[in-house]
Amino acid sequence: MSFFIGDPEVHNTPFSVLAQEEAELQAEARAIRRAFGQLAREILLLVINAILRAMGLGAFVGPLDGAITALENALTDIPNGNIHGLVTNLGALATDIQQIIDTILNGLGFPGAGHAVDELFGALKVIADLIADFEKALQIAGTSTPTGLIHELRGLLPAATPQFNGTASSASVPGFLDNGDGTISYTAQEGIDAVSHLIQQADGTVVTAAHAAQQAVVAATAGGAPNIGQAVAAGQQVVDHGIAALEGVFQASQAPHLFGGALSRHLTGLYNGWTGSSVDVATAVNVSFAAQQAAAAAANQAQQTAAINAQLPHFYGGSGAAGNNYSLPLDFIPATGFTLTNGVYLYGSQLATDSQTVSAIWNKVLAWSGSSEIRTVFLRSNTGATTYCYGKMYLSGDPGATPYSQTPAGDDGYSYIPNDSNTKFVIEIGCYVAGVKTVLQTWSYLFWTYWTTAGGYNLYIHNVGHTYYVNSANHVFAFEATSYAFEVDFTGLSLTVSDGSHVSQKGTSYLSGGFSDSSTDVSLKMSWDFYDSGPTTGPGVAYVDTNESTSSPSFTDLATTTDQVTVNIGASGMALVLLFASIANDSSGVAYAGFAMSGANTSTANINAAIEFGAGSNVTAGIGSPFLLTGLTQGATTFKMKYAVTGAGNGLYKYRRIAVIPL
Repeated sequence: MSFFIGDPEVHNTPFSVLAQEEAELQAEARAIRRAFGQLAREILLLVINAILRAMGLGAFVGPLDGAITALENALTDIPNGNIHGLVTNLGALATDIQQIIDTILNGLGFPGAGHAVDELFGALKVIADLIADFEKALQIAGTSTPTGLIHELRGLLPAATPQFNGTASSASVPGFLDNGDGTISYTAQEGIDAVSHLIQQADGTVVTAAHAAQQAVVAATAGGAPNIGQAVAAGQQVVDHGIAALEGVFQASQAPHLFGGALSRHLTGLYNGWTGSSVDVATAVNVSFAAQQAAAAAANQAQQTAAINAQLPHFYGGSGAAGNNYSLPLDFIPATGFTLTNGVYLYGSQLATDSQTVSAIWNKVLAWSGSSEIRTVFLRSNTGATTYCYGKMYLSGDPGATPYSQTPAGDDGYSYIPNDSNTKFVIEIGCYVAGVKTVLQTWSYLFWTYWTTAGGYNLYIHNVGHTYYVNSANHVFAFEATSYAFEVDFTGLSLTVSDGSHVSQKGTSYLSGGFSDSSTDVSLKMSWDFYDSGPTTGPGVAYVDTNESTSSPSFTDLATTTDQVTVNIGASGMALVLLFASIANDSSGVAYAGFAMSGANTSTANINAAIEFGAGSNVTAGIGSPFLLTGLTQGATTFKMKYAVTGAGNGLYKYRRIAVIPL
């Protein structure tokens, strides 16, 4: 049975028939609810709006919302029996749906009105396929959201290195290949996310991540901004001239990676040259280590050179005879040859004279760990190391500091917040006698100079003490004793003090030397030199041409007593003595010229080691002879000419010469 809306027959229809019609309408309403609810809310509202937002068009508003409202009202009216309201709402819904279809297709690029529903479903199918492809791309990229994809793409951009000429070169990233024509290609690699097709340009084309980076560089350099252009030009000059400096040939418009390659080859050459290696590529760690080793070796050679220069005037050809020299190359502490004695390291061999120099060099700066490392060298020590003279360096406080952001005209362009603004670099000279310490003098040099106050902090810049602290690595620290005068020479400093009270000891019992260091750093290295450095080294020669006489029957001096030399007898215990004089006697006696020894060796003159002449009254002859001495004691010995006469008359002497050569 059927009837139309408003038909009066509806009132004559049996209740059972109306109930059946109502049930059918309710079933149809449920079907409409499912169909239109799914279409309007799940697809149209959510999917379309999401698509439109993703496309940058904004959410859909207007007829769609009205259509959903009309549908909801219609579905609400059916159970209430408001058939008239249902018809009204369904009519409005049809009009709104047509507007929805037209609006969506217009937004998708299909103009006009009255579009069929199948046109909408065709467009939606295209969108659905795009969404499916997009989801697959996200999965391939290892992410699930567009935001995650952007992060992935940003991570790929470093694979393309922008160059100053507006192109981009690929870095060493698997999959990226420099085509050599300013473009870069990408090939998917196993284990590497293939996302190269996910970058879409404004014109709708798709490029690789590397190509996108290249285009970004091109756009930036073509922007015409003066600062960009100047920066690019200056940067290109740096690259070109840098390569020229490294390789010796200038060529314009070279790529930055060529500069990196040239620099790498240069550093590798330095490393191989310093170490004797033949590695293909030296890392920064390799080069840094080699440079440290080279600096230590150079400093060690500087110490050796300083030691040699200090002794050159005293070797053969200088004044006196050669002394001893002990030189230990850079090595871990303690080096071979030292014995720990009374808390210090005492060297096993001794010098020959009181004029002594000890020097050392360390491979690291002074350490601070709650207190300062103390570095000491000493000389004129007895064998028990209870009496000796010393020179030392140390810090009075913590050398650490925090750099501050402001920049004064300091030595390194920084200001600092010191851990201890009163820290000083200290050098001290003194002595121990039977274990009792006497400080002869101390010199202190401030680390910091106050600059200004900023941000609530007192800011400081480096003072000269910091320079000496830095130079405590790889610079010679030398301590010298000559008689009772002492001197420290260190990185341009020459500090002297005299022991006017003669508290310190010297002599044949104090010929040893050594060092001490409070550091526990097992990687600390030191080289050490110890040598005779006074004026009594090398062969000795004396000459007197005055005509003088004596009639003494025992050996004695003449009026001029400068006919003597002091030399250092070495470990061999041998010396060659050469005597010469023009000798005469004014009567019939015989005149003698011999020598006596004092110092480390003592002896009186005797006729068995002398030259002589007696051929009659006033007859003169030049007489000379060598005398080889053996079994002498090591040490400084003075040789003095002595004269005697046997028989009548006076001995006459002129052109007296004495030369002593230690062997």
